[in-house]
Amino acid sequence: GYARLHARLVERELVERDIALAQRIQQQFLPGRCVAPSGYGVAVHFKPALGVSGDFYDQIDLGAGRVAYVIGDVSGKGVSAALYASTLTTHMRYQAVGQSDPGAILSRTNAVLAGRGHEGMFATMIVAVLDTATGAVQMANAGHPPPFRRRRDGTTEAVRGTTATPIGLDPSVSYPVAPLTLAPGDALVLYTDGVIEALDVKQRLFDEARTIEAIGASNGTPDGVVRALSTAIEKFVGSASQSDDITILTLCRN
Repeated sequence: GYARLHARLVERELVERDIALAQRIQQQFLPGRCVAPSGYGVAVHFKPALGVSGDFYDQIDLGAGRVAYVIGDVSGKGVSAALYASTLTTHMRYQAVGQSDPGAILSRTNAVLAGRGHEGMFATMIVAVLDTATGAVQMANAGHPPPFRRRRDGTTEAVRGTTATPIGLDPSVSYPVAPLTLAPGDALVLYTDGVIEALDVKQRLFDEARTIEAIGASNGTPDGVVRALSTAIEKFVGSASQSDDITILTLCRN
């Protein structure tokens, strides 16, 4: 009995060490601290449910005063989702070179991944390309929850636009682009569905209305928005365990 127990403990230790290593590798694929372009602020909250995450985010300098902000969520959780997220991020950085159209970045990345048959895995994601000179943002959405825009006075609404098929399912999809402009003091809040689908002990959803309320009540700075929203989720969830990965990326024009 003791030998079996010992073997089980060793096995569990190996799995835990494996996950810790996967976590460190995943951190290397994420941009770490996003250094915002001049005149803007960026803040990120990244909280995996299981040590490693199927969520991912990125900031890619496209040159000519344009920066792409990306957020995404791979189907499933754990190590396989994290591996797929890392693969996707790598392909996307490569496909983004020389591009300024978020729809083109998505369709090129999708064409590479959907042609490969990754065990039925797919990802929802948004690419938002900011023109730093004007505050104009072009956005393309692959099946992801719509972001929110918080105006300077605290008014917050969903930026619906059109959404197309998630990445990795159909290689021929093209992604429509929706424009919006960030006026000084505006914030764009990108997030994964772990935010609106966070569950409390009674299995109620945190939902879109509570998200809008928390963003609106914040002080409107990138850190303030992220902190207000993540604190509101923690309060709501209470003692329930985190059911899904949570990522929030906020871009503000100063």
